[in-house]
Amino acid sequence: CLLLIAMTRNDLVQGWRNSTPPDAPNEFLIDIQPDERQAVVDYLTTHGIANVALEPMVRGRLVAIDGKRVVPESFKTNDARRLVDREFNLSYRSTLPDDNRVASGKWYGTTTRPEISIEAGLAKLIDVKVGDT
Repeated sequence: CLLLIAMTRNDLVQGWRNSTPPDAPNEFLIDIQPDERQAVVDYLTTHGIANVALEPMVRGRLVAIDGKRVVPESFKTNDARRLVDREFNLSYRSTLPDDNRVASGKWYGTTTRPEISIEAGLAKLIDVKVGDT
């Protein structure tokens, strides 16, 4: 059993390394409260970390697509079933990040209407498109 765990762990780590860009962040801070934000930025900056980017994040679950309840069994692939059966880490912002691009539709910017942006591969996997709710 221990050998299986060790082999699986190594495969997972190697797969993660192979699928991430070389300059991807490898350390993250979580649960920084608004009143702690500047102190965290100052600390990181004084310890040699340039261009500190603190982004908000919330947890969420996909519960419906176009009014139809989302259930794992309604998806064709195991990957899609696993994805819709868990919570997602969601960030929010009004400006498009420099390293992102809009592949379909348009950036929602500062609209007050509830809108989302979704990674193209994920959208394809769960079969959602521009205009879906």
